[in-house]
Amino acid sequence: MTIPEEETGAIAPPNTKGHILIVDDDRNVISFLRLALENDGYTISCAECGKQALEMLTKRSFAVMVTDLNMPGMDGFELALLAHGIRQDLTIFMGTGHQYPGIHEQAASVGIRKVFSKPLDFEQLQHALREASMLVVRT
Repeated sequence: MTIPEEETGAIAPPNTKGHILIVDDDRNVISFLRLALENDGYTISCAECGKQALEMLTKRSFAVMVTDLNMPGMDGFELALLAHGIRQDLTIFMGTGHQYPGIHEQAASVGIRKVFSKPLDFEQLQHALREASMLVVRT
């Protein structure tokens, strides 16, 4: 299922904090993050799978990608590796409900900056986004 273009926030107004790509196969997670981050001043685009996210990355510039770990077809680790092949400077955060020993090291090895436990603590995500905004140019 594809989220219609008019729902992706594809055009970033100049007064936003930056453009974030949310990748998750759970529409409830997408809806929550989209609403919360738009209310916080970000422009949001959404993808429901890794393949769709990679297509979007070839067409648009994003400051940050927030992805799920477990998704059909491509997990968050593979997505991060391929995304950095398209955009080396992309900041990537990952959320997962399945923490395990070594996950942070594995994430770092493919360029994921931070791993969040699900359900996501929105204040932690906001803090990480503020830190990332100091490192990247707004898109």
